[in-house]
Amino acid sequence: LAHKSKFLHSDTWICGPTTTGTSYNAPCFSSASGTKQRLACEHPQLYRPPWSARLIAQRPDRNPKSRGHQFMMPVKKDLLQRLAEGVVVGDGGMCWTLEQRGYSSIRFTPEAAVENQDAVLQIHREFVHNGAEVLQAGTFWPQGSNREDFDYLAVNNAACSLVRQAADETPDSVLVAGSISRSKAYKNGKGRAVVQAEFRDQLELFVKNNVDFVVAEFLDVIDETEWAIEVLKTSGKPVMATMCIGPQGDIDGVSPQECAVRMANAGADLVGVNCRFGPAKCLETIAMMKQGLTAAYLGHI
Repeated sequence: LAHKSKFLHSDTWICGPTTTGTSYNAPCFSSASGTKQRLACEHPQLYRPPWSARLIAQRPDRNPKSRGHQFMMPVKKDLLQRLAEGVVVGDGGMCWTLEQRGYSSIRFTPEAAVENQDAVLQIHREFVHNGAEVLQAGTFWPQGSNREDFDYLAVNNAACSLVRQAADETPDSVLVAGSISRSKAYKNGKGRAVVQAEFRDQLELFVKNNVDFVVAEFLDVIDETEWAIEVLKTSGKPVMATMCIGPQGDIDGVSPQECAVRMANAGADLVGVNCRFGPAKCLETIAMMKQGLTAAYLGHI
């Protein structure tokens, strides 16, 4: 809860809140001498994270002038705010990387979130080190009989905890995303109510773990994609939706242009494609989606 930094002057102190939100005496350090001190923290909401040292270095006007001074933590920009300023780089390939490093599970690779937590955390950290501004929780949603003998809640909660830990270690505010995937109920013709109940089950975990935005991904039918987006919008968080389609459209022949427009009208803030095809086909499909959005006066999506 205390942090020593070379960027801080000797009269600058850092402390943080307790988990209960009550005041406490936190051990703090002088960057000049390293001498331990104690400082009462009367206002836990004024928590200054370790990366505040970087803020002070960049903003001298915010450097406190007296011992014990604290300031409000900067508000973290959400995904849409960042996109308005430029490109946002995400991560990808957690399962593939785990398998390449020998952490493949007998059943499901995402079980590494419980069985090999250090390996998962290390990969998250490497993504950030190489420029990722978004980390995705490595969750997994079993379908049918697999659901009965797989403790998916334990795995998924662990995955959310690990990705948040990695994001909170970063000097900048890395965002955390949680994703839902296709429903077997849709393939079995169960109908909108049953399918959306499964999506709500998946979303509940991410709301509980307070991810920064939510994603509907790896969907190949626009109808199911719309249903997923409708559920995600209830979270109040930014919604991203991606489909496994190429230039020919979804499996029912709906064009990329129409898919993009329907996703936007369902409430998606971002739309795109997944990795069923190679980069060239994906870029071609995205260009077609953008054409459809522009023609429908939805070019801001």
